Amino acid sequence: MVRNKKEPETARRIARINDANEWIITEVPSMRIVSDELYARARARRGGRRTVRSAFE
Repeated sequence: MVRNKKEPETARRIARINDANEWIITEVPSMRIVSDELYARARARRGGRRTVRSAFE
């Protein structure tokens, strides 16, 4: 999650990453494109494979 903050001295906007404790996470099952069953099967099939790193790490 990113927020834009305006720098008062330059009047430019600067992108900043929000702290995870400020996130608001809401479940919206109607917007899912993959069923829970299919997701669970894919995770099980994936097994011990390496995960992809996030750009923020």
